[in-house]
Amino acid sequence: MRTETGMARYAPTIRNAILNRGSLASLLIAYFAFVTIGIPDGALNITWRYIQPTFNVSLDSLGILLACAMAGRLIASFAAGRLIARIGMNGVLIIGAALLTIGAVGFVIAPSWEVLLIAALITWLGSGSLDAGLNTFVSANYSIGRLNWLHAAFGIGATVGPAIATYLITQLNVEWRWMYALLIIPGVITILLFALNRSGWQMQNQAAIATEGKTSAGIAETLRSPMVLLCMVLFFAYGGAELGTGQLANTLFVDGRQIDQQTAGFWISLYWALFTLGRLIMGVVADKIPVNLLLRGSMIGGVIGAGLLWISPTPAVGFIGLGLMGFAFAPMFAALVAATPKRVGARLAANTIGFQVGMAGLGAAVIPGIAAAVATRAGLTVIAPVIFIITALVLVVYEIILWRERTAARGVLAAATGD
Repeated sequence: MRTETGMARYAPTIRNAILNRGSLASLLIAYFAFVTIGIPDGALNITWRYIQPTFNVSLDSLGILLACAMAGRLIASFAAGRLIARIGMNGVLIIGAALLTIGAVGFVIAPSWEVLLIAALITWLGSGSLDAGLNTFVSANYSIGRLNWLHAAFGIGATVGPAIATYLITQLNVEWRWMYALLIIPGVITILLFALNRSGWQMQNQAAIATEGKTSAGIAETLRSPMVLLCMVLFFAYGGAELGTGQLANTLFVDGRQIDQQTAGFWISLYWALFTLGRLIMGVVADKIPVNLLLRGSMIGGVIGAGLLWISPTPAVGFIGLGLMGFAFAPMFAALVAATPKRVGARLAANTIGFQVGMAGLGAAVIPGIAAAVATRAGLTVIAPVIFIITALVLVVYEIILWRERTAARGVLAAATGD
């Protein structure tokens, strides 16, 4: 009788430990899709400064553009659960990738500001569908480490976006629209990958749909939970801090502090690169660190970085602060999403995750828009203190959540012991 070799015997165990019940093909496609949705978020950090003169709009018009993007993301995030149940995970993902690609075409051909706003709505409607769908898929089928790597993939896209945009504009001397023309390529590839992997998404999705119908709460019941509302506020502030920093740093450096575009573009790319590096590292170590310790440390690091960006006695100090913020923000989203079922309960978890993704997008749109409007009237350097305030708010709201959890735990303990 032939015995298995040591490697063959343990291969299934090793494979299951790595994949955590999910398909490798599906996981890799999810990563590629998150790289794709990160590109337009990162690229807008650079292209906005050149979009303005094209359509003859003011700096605070960024708020209008981001509001359209936010509307698309919110619609997609709040509808994701129902759509997955109705047309399946694969259908939602294919539609999301198609909308993202169509939106990129709209950026390329937009003849007016109004058409560009419609293109932004469509682009981030697709991005939001992919974001909510893949967060639900990966969090249900893989570990927190794999979820961190999913968000690291977003960071790769957000890093590549400003680097490519800077190169196209400053080195090749071409119009900003070329950035979005290039985005069409990964968009089409993503559609094809989802189509070719149909069985992978259907297999993972069937059990989740059946369970959801039996155990999940409705939207109204979910929104009546104070803890859910606090989590939504937390994600709103976090989205504004993370993406708002990336969106506004270029204007702060180039127009507010008179730093040349190439230098500013390099440091903004480094912000996203350190953000991505942090998520890659967390993919390995996040499961070994208590989640509250991880999140507290990250939030305090973000506040320190924002303080350096604000004070900035020399440009180098501001650059260091920006880089520290990128690294500190890295594990927050995935860790907060992974903690959601325990924090709000299994019945509310599915809706809450969608709401959190949507609120992060809302914060990413509203907060930079408010900051841009304030900066237009009070001076561009005011962007830095606004970033500091919103980063500090993330820490404050999280501490309130922890305080509520401790209070609830003491109440349960007192009831159990009769005190």
